[in-house]
Amino acid sequence: MVLNMRLFVVLATAAAAIIMVTQAALAQGNPGGTRPGWGYGDNNHTHTGPPGQSVRP
Repeated sequence: MVLNMRLFVVLATAAAAIIMVTQAALAQGNPGGTRPGWGYGDNNHTHTGPPGQSVRP
């Protein structure tokens, strides 16, 4: 029982660390590069259109 609880605590801690690192990486974003999508009203980087579509509607 104690081993199961310790394993749970270790796994929960690892999951929380992964979530925190992922959120930090996403928060940094890509301020000047390119992004998918049309980007209507979004002028702080270049939009390349949705993947697989080269013609803008």
